[in-house]
Amino acid sequence: MIPRRIFLVMVVLMSGLGLGALSSAGTRGKNSDLVIQGWERWIDTLKGRVKNFSPTVAHEVTVVVDFRNTKGKVVERKTAKVGSLQPGEEGAFEVEIPEKLRNVPALTYKFAPHALWR
Repeated sequence: MIPRRIFLVMVVLMSGLGLGALSSAGTRGKNSDLVIQGWERWIDTLKGRVKNFSPTVAHEVTVVVDFRNTKGKVVERKTAKVGSLQPGEEGAFEVEIPEKLRNVPALTYKFAPHALWR
């Protein structure tokens, strides 16, 4: 007679929900798999690139840009839509620098990419 635990494992493996299905469930991407590859400031815009380093498609990728003053306080926040990115693919983003911040020399930026993972 086969012990109950071994029988259940055999049923799962034989039903097509074996190790391949179990391992693929753990490969879902996460926002830390989206990496800003570079950016530059123009007179009135910030332009940059984001890359998907996950093994899955990143859907509806956006990049949130925080504009910070010299004390690190967020003085403005903008969001740029990138679209979907396949594994290994890069996409461009661009946000307008608000007019009131265009002549602020000590402004710093924090980029936070986000996506939906299915």
